[in-house]
Amino acid sequence: MPPRLVDDVSVAKSGTNVDRFVAVTRNGAGYDVLGEPAARVAHPWPRTPEESDVFAEWSWNGDTLTVRNDAWGLQPLFYAATSERILVSTWLPRLLQLGVPAALDDRAMAVFLRLSYFLGTDTPFRAIRSLPRQGLLTWRAGVLKVSSTGTPPTAQPLSAQSAIDGYVTLFRQAFRRRLPADHQRAIVPLSGGRDSRLLLFQLLEEGCRPAEAVTIHHYPPKANEDVRVALAVAERVGVASVVLPLARRRVEAERRKNVMTSFCADRHVQMLPLVDYLPGRADLIYDGLGGDVLAGARLERSAPALALLASGRCRDVARMLLTEHSDEPALQAMLRPDARRRFTFDLAEACVTDELARYLEWPNPLGAYRFANRTARSVALLPFGLLARACRVVTPFIDRDLAAFLMTLPISALANGRLRDDAIARAFPQYAHLPYEDAQAACGAAPGYYRRFSWALAREALRRRNAPLMRRPFLASRLARSVATGRASWFEGRRAIFLMQLEDVLAGYVPAVPDASGRV
Repeated sequence: MPPRLVDDVSVAKSGTNVDRFVAVTRNGAGYDVLGEPAARVAHPWPRTPEESDVFAEWSWNGDTLTVRNDAWGLQPLFYAATSERILVSTWLPRLLQLGVPAALDDRAMAVFLRLSYFLGTDTPFRAIRSLPRQGLLTWRAGVLKVSSTGTPPTAQPLSAQSAIDGYVTLFRQAFRRRLPADHQRAIVPLSGGRDSRLLLFQLLEEGCRPAEAVTIHHYPPKANEDVRVALAVAERVGVASVVLPLARRRVEAERRKNVMTSFCADRHVQMLPLVDYLPGRADLIYDGLGGDVLAGARLERSAPALALLASGRCRDVARMLLTEHSDEPALQAMLRPDARRRFTFDLAEACVTDELARYLEWPNPLGAYRFANRTARSVALLPFGLLARACRVVTPFIDRDLAAFLMTLPISALANGRLRDDAIARAFPQYAHLPYEDAQAACGAAPGYYRRFSWALAREALRRRNAPLMRRPFLASRLARSVATGRASWFEGRRAIFLMQLEDVLAGYVPAVPDASGRV
């Protein structure tokens, strides 16, 4: 079955309203309320709508505002509070529109510029927090109280084989809780990896053939292994496949994505064509959120970090994480002197050290740290900040029973990084021979792309003068070389766009509310 190559993605004006908010202000005699006094934002099991593993809710009773969220804080929810006013929203720019100050949080930014995710309750802005996981917020008579519950689980002394058996059993249970109704059209975004493949195979085993398997191209320098492998998998199981194009204007796409993800993720831009494609074509989309980290993905590469954590050496692990994921000289070269003094490596190291220490008692401390921070604060913005605008999102891997089981697995059951591979081979032996993506594959030269992107980025850099964060003229001069050579620049373009967009916010520009497609 040949894939259908889509040349243009039409945008339908439909989707889920993910911009929900309430603002309560003291007026002397009482309170003024703007927005929804009571709301529940949830991503329920399709056949059991009263249940949900991902939710946020609030209620105002005329005296007290009470706010709660799910066990891991996966549903985006932001708040800002003073003695005179409290604001709560599922979309951070709404708080900026309502007048919350946009001053940056230096500690949070120091971490984000090196890891591409925020820690704990941090956001780019000092006055705006994310509700902690399993959080309870109350605001009464101008007094704010925020608490979070949750204790480390007890490790289960399971063998690798028992872990595989438990994984397969609980995954199937989780999936059967989330089957589409007869009239619902389901789509699976199919990559070259493990989680989307397992979702597709289980959907077929349940007799629920998806309308399509949709695959996304990647921007250079990442190779398009997803397309090669996903098309082979779709053909083997006889499911129609669609390949979506990338947005050609990447700078504009990055800015749009940053607004939709509440300025809390500098990744996911390649998924925007899928957000535009889904309305009118799908009722459900199955997303693999959490499937990698919960099952110990990449732990086989993390033996040094795990050994350091076992010895309580969190600072050494923090330094390792920060240097692995960022080019420090490139970051320093991008920033103006004042920004370098504010967003220092030492500040980021101290923040990551403190956060790692919170998970030392967990069976898999590195996995728990990653899930609570990278997954919950950045990756979750793909399904619940982007895809949920287009249709209902189904996330079986974060099912309460499956996630609880995987969180209790000791490192010994996860350390080889093969739990997902072995579980797929056990559950679907007829497909065990199908290859996975080659993570080491090279993209090859892409001079046309790099010339277009560098030219657009240079124009963006020169658009504003007196920028407080970025050395814009310097960056533009260096980008001119990439325009001439057709080679990649030495700094992360997406991070430069993120910082330049924050400079716009600091200058008083507040993003508009996206419509159902995310257009602003």
